[in-house]
Amino acid sequence: MRPPRTPGPPNRPPMSRRMLPPPPGRPMRPQRNRAMPPPPPRTWRRPPPPPSRFAAPPPPPVRSCIWSPVCGSDRNSYDSTCQMPPMVTKACAGYCPCFAAPNPPSPPPPCGCGPTYAPVCGTDEHTYDNYCKLRCANQFEKCRGPCPCPTPPPTTRAPMTTPPPKTPAPCTCENQPYSPVCGKDSKVYYNDCERHCANVELNCAGMCPCDREKVEVETSQRRVTTPPTTLPPPTQDPFFSLFMPFQPFPPAPPAPPVAESNSCSHCWLDNDAVCGGDGRTYFNYCFARCNDAEVKCYSECPC
Repeated sequence: MRPPRTPGPPNRPPMSRRMLPPPPGRPMRPQRNRAMPPPPPRTWRRPPPPPSRFAAPPPPPVRSCIWSPVCGSDRNSYDSTCQMPPMVTKACAGYCPCFAAPNPPSPPPPCGCGPTYAPVCGTDEHTYDNYCKLRCANQFEKCRGPCPCPTPPPTTRAPMTTPPPKTPAPCTCENQPYSPVCGKDSKVYYNDCERHCANVELNCAGMCPCDREKVEVETSQRRVTTPPTTLPPPTQDPFFSLFMPFQPFPPAPPAPPVAESNSCSHCWLDNDAVCGGDGRTYFNYCFARCNDAEVKCYSECPC
């Protein structure tokens, strides 16, 4: 037996064959339900008329006559847009030529630093993983290791010690020539070197005493021998005595000691008096130079 048909909703009409769904594989035709209201009527709008080629052109843009230099599209400069011809447009502000705007600076290339971990403290007190990243950040190394950098220990200087006093070098007057001098102790020294070693002040050059008005210069005796011939026996050179006024040297600073010697025996005996730079009159130029005196004038003192 068939089950009893349940009635549909009260306001819904019973389904007819024309409202049954189509069989599979066939499209469903639109069916108008008489119970649904009809669609609203379509309104027709009139399209706008096409533009006529005889229509008036649009008005030109308003141009300002205030002084503001511009460069036109004809590559001419104008004081304002008001002076430009109608067919010329504004190319750029300012006088011609127009320059392209500079390109913005390109960003720095990315740093290709590796993952190596070797911490470095930079001058900005920031710790970087390695030296490559430190230089990539445009910083400099302050110390190796993480920040903050360790403070170095204070440096201590060794106490200053005074050097030991220098001992004077021993006096060596072996190779000094014979040039006698008289010291303040009224002793005659072989040369000024020995007087300096004895730590005695110089009184005058020559033999003591220094208050003599004349100094006697003697030549050494030279013995001339001849082979056994019929010639006369050997003779001796005459004994020469030279006298010249003596003036004591002014007090001089300590100098290498020099003492009396016969080093002036080689000088000639011509009387050609000269005045030395020490104020003394010498027999000739040779005696002045032998006593280490500069020639002041070629005459007796004073010049």
